[in-house]
Order: sequence, then structure tokens, then C-alpha cells
Amino acid sequence: MVRVIAVCFNCVMRLHFAMTLSLLLATLLAPQTSSARAALSESSGGSGYSLTLGLKALPGSNASTDGTSVKSRSMLTYGGEVILGYRLASFVVGAAAEYNLWMQSTDPTEVAGTNTQGNQLNLAPVIGVRFGKFLFMLKPFLASTLNLSKTDASGNSVAFTSPKFPSGAVQLDYFLGQHSALGVEYTNTKYSKAKVAGVEATLADSAMVSYNAVGLVYGYTF
Repeated sequence: MVRVIAVCFNCVMRLHFAMTLSLLLATLLAPQTSSARAALSESSGGSGYSLTLGLKALPGSNASTDGTSVKSRSMLTYGGEVILGYRLASFVVGAAAEYNLWMQSTDPTEVAGTNTQGNQLNLAPVIGVRFGKFLFMLKPFLASTLNLSKTDASGNSVAFTSPKFPSGAVQLDYFLGQHSALGVEYTNTKYSKAKVAGVEATLADSAMVSYNAVGLVYGYTF
């Protein structure tokens, strides 16, 4: 029953993502009215600090590079982020911290009885550009740790660390008003190290583990 609900939720999230992306593209490609041009002009000026709080829900997947060390499986991730930014004309720079919960929707019996769900903390600089009601942001992860909620077969705790470049996220927001925005985000994190029972070791290229997802983000800027 839980698996059926997870699959249904995954489908709904993908449908919402497709509809939102279509709306964003249609708005971007539509001919600009005088009011839209005015809004674009207004968005290109001004400077100052801002604080953004965001919530996200993203369907995704997890696997190792070779697909053998960690078999590919479906995941769902929910999380929140805080972005402290500084805007200068159309450009935005800042720093982001985000906390995500990754939940495995694939039945463990289908992936050799393993479960790679857990909690993730990411830290990243933010580089963005605002055009009209749209804001495009790039967030390369400088630090990322994912702690698995399940122990391994020997009862040891497991965590993945050291994101390999170009791990990070890209995000496109559409402002619904002066402060609130709805957007889409793609995130991918490839870990080059694993910490088992507190002992960290470098993973072989074929055994590096990736978590990736794409979905919806809602943000409110103060």
C-alpha cells in the first residue's frame, strides 16, 4: 500500500512539474505588454540584502556510477532552504543552506534488501540573475553530507561526504507577487567519500554514489 501511494505521488509530482514548466516557458515566450516591459525595467534596478525561505518536494533517484555497488532506485525528497543574498541591479549573489529528507520509494526487496534513505545538509554559494518576473540561480555545493537512516548489514552507521564537482542545483523561479515565487529545481549530488562507523574512505570512481531529483520549489523573500 505504501509503495502504491509513493508511486502515485511520484506521478503527481512529475505532472505538476511539467505543468509548471509549461506555464513558465509560455510566460517567458509570450509577447511583452507595456506593463510587462515596465516590470522588467523595474526588476533590473535597485540593490540590497534579502532573506529567502524555501520549501521543496522533488521526485528523484539514487545509484552508484556502476549501478552495482548501489542499485538504481526511486526516491522522494522533501526539504527546506535558507538563502541570504545581495542584489545588485539584475544580479544576485549570496549563500544557501538546505536540509533535505530523502525517502526511498523502491521496495528494498527489489534492490537486494538495501535502503539508502536519509537526511542531507548542503552548503553552497548562490549566483543568480533576475529578468522580469524570473530568477535563475546556480548553487554549486561546496559541502554536502548525507546520513543514512538505516545501518549497514554489520550494524554500522553510514554517511556520504565530499560532493564531487559539479554537484549542485539549478533553479528557475517565477515571482507570483512581490515576495512569493514558484519554481522548478534540478539537483544532483555525487559523493566521492563514505564514512562507515565514523571511519571515512574514498570511493572508487565506479562506486561513487549520486542522488538527483527534479521538482517544485516555493519561496518567500523578505
